[in-house]
Amino acid sequence: MRLALLAGAVAVALGAGFAQAQSSNGMVMDPYAYHPQRLAPGTAEYDYVMRQSQAAASGQAQVDEHAVEQALQACQRFGPLSPATREKCEIKARQTATRP
Repeated sequence: MRLALLAGAVAVALGAGFAQAQSSNGMVMDPYAYHPQRLAPGTAEYDYVMRQSQAAASGQAQVDEHAVEQALQACQRFGPLSPATREKCEIKARQTATRP
């Protein structure tokens, strides 16, 4: 009797899971888990990843190099910087000097 109840509960849970999976209209995928070279061209996943990468490439912000140089000079006022600190300062300078 217990085995039949357990089997029935499992069947209901599986049926509900399949029904929910089939009712979703959107594409279920993680775009960061796929690389275009590993996907077959012409598939929906490949097209999606290609559209996302093209959109990301076209929206690159431009960097004002003069503002970056000024920020780096401001960092140098504190004395000699270690390579790691200089890199952090340059990253911060480039982030603040971007313009759309």
